[in-house]
Amino acid sequence: MKTKICSKCLGDLPITDFRKRLNKKKDYSYFRSWCRFCERVAALEYYRLNREHIKRYAAEYRRLNKEKTYIRKRLYLKNNPWAKTSHSIWVRVKKQYKKLGIKNYLTTQALRFLWFRDKAFSMKKPSIHRIDSLGNYTLKNCKYMESREHTILHNHRRQMQPRTTAGVFAGAGVYEQR
Repeated sequence: MKTKICSKCLGDLPITDFRKRLNKKKDYSYFRSWCRFCERVAALEYYRLNREHIKRYAAEYRRLNKEKTYIRKRLYLKNNPWAKTSHSIWVRVKKQYKKLGIKNYLTTQALRFLWFRDKAFSMKKPSIHRIDSLGNYTLKNCKYMESREHTILHNHRRQMQPRTTAGVFAGAGVYEQR
């Protein structure tokens, strides 16, 4: 197995631990002098020291290139539809479910797994559904289902739950006093 010495940590590492750089103009390639780990540590340190500058630069770039940014975002969401679900879940958890103590434990990769497990790609309008409406967003408690079926299911549940004269149904099994 070929090895190479990292110029940063001075470790004798396998060649697979180094990034390969291609030079298309001169038609040759070479391996970087730092290993992947040292590059990552240096990048994190740079970001930590220059966080505000990087944020300002990114905001300025988005402002100047609104059309490009919009097209790139639309393309990303078209190729990764579960990312939109992830954003919607975070907004719901922050605003609506915070009082109820419902938390989100789903990552974008977990939503991708659910997307393909439940065959959401073949649905007309997929919607995320929590099996236990008072439970957290977890892999075991969530599934994708057709939006129409989801609406019917929740309307049926609301009709089945008793109403009291003292309170008004507030959703998710909680009654609020008026």
